[in-house]
Amino acid sequence: MYSDLFQSQFGNYLFNMLRLDFGPSLGLTNRGRPVSEMISEKLPISISLGIMAVTMAMLIGLPLGTLAAINHNRWIDHLAMTFAVLGRSIPNIVLGPVLIIFFAVQTQTIPGDRSLRVDTGTQPEQPWPVSLDSLPAGDRALVRALSAAIARLTRASLLQVLKRGLHPPPPAPRDCANEQLSMFTLYATA
Repeated sequence: MYSDLFQSQFGNYLFNMLRLDFGPSLGLTNRGRPVSEMISEKLPISISLGIMAVTMAMLIGLPLGTLAAINHNRWIDHLAMTFAVLGRSIPNIVLGPVLIIFFAVQTQTIPGDRSLRVDTGTQPEQPWPVSLDSLPAGDRALVRALSAAIARLTRASLLQVLKRGLHPPPPAPRDCANEQLSMFTLYATA
């Protein structure tokens, strides 16, 4: 295998990727286990997390951005945009563990993981949260970042629409005589 040329190794890799064969795992805990099997095991959790994060972010970000645009340069606008700027500037990799440690471990006010409930240690009845109260701490970091981005985009778009009105202004009438005259004077002076 190592004696093959780089092109043929890369070609074999691409061919196996097209067949969804990613080879064996090289990790310490799952060494030798097929990677495609590991992906198929975790993919439904990732898809449900993504759908939940986008749905919750839209439910939070759209009204927040609309409220900020309607109350432009008032305290609601400043508060919403402070949330949006902080939401976009703090990385998920930092905020996620902080939320888990503070809210799930120290105060135990929100669950820390989807797989186990904090109060009983049992599996949850539903596969994903139905309200913001049952949203795990790590997932809240994803929702925060997405809702902040959606709020900023919604506010900017609505402010642009509110500034120019519902209908764009009609184009100014064109004066053809002046255009011909200016073209004539341009050629005459050249």
